[in-house]
Amino acid sequence: IGLSYIDGVHLTQENLPSVTGILDACIKEIHKRGVIHKDLRPENVVVDKNGRPWLLDLAFSSYDPTISTQEADQTENVNE
Repeated sequence: IGLSYIDGVHLTQENLPSVTGILDACIKEIHKRGVIHKDLRPENVVVDKNGRPWLLDLAFSSYDPTISTQEADQTENVNE
């Protein structure tokens, strides 16, 4: 486990629209891998100077290998 300093600001109403798509993709990707964040809030997202969001503080996260299967099932149900 490594720590890095990210020069940026926490998620705000002002910067949310520009990072929503990337943040959504990030959350979907960790869910595909069976990781549940459990503490997703503006203080745990930093937007760097390039406008890229960073998801922080996975201390409360958990691993559930069935979540990726559940998400796939939900996607199939929506597409039917």
